[in-house]
Amino acid sequence: MCGDDKYTGKNYDHRRGWVKEQILKLSEVFAIDVAAYAVMSNHLHVVLYIDLEMANSWSDREVVEQWHRLFNGTALTQKFAIGEVIDEHLVVQLKHLIATYRSRLSDIS
Repeated sequence: MCGDDKYTGKNYDHRRGWVKEQILKLSEVFAIDVAAYAVMSNHLHVVLYIDLEMANSWSDREVVEQWHRLFNGTALTQKFAIGEVIDEHLVVQLKHLIATYRSRLSDIS
């Protein structure tokens, strides 16, 4: 992942900065605080705090907006995100998607 490749002699230390940026970027989207991290040559260590209270305090719109920062979502969540009226028969499906997104935004498995 980082460091010197013993077979090619190439150095991949430039990846450390990219890995750090990705960890911090993801912590801004998910309900997770990064307490500490260490990027090693062939693996990384991360100490995380899962903030369930934060995830549960987000409004439905905030959950969808957070999810859409990384993923496209569905046509239904896209409509909801821009404030379009959701047909009554689709509200249950929308609520299910939001509940799924909320749980995934506070889950690191």
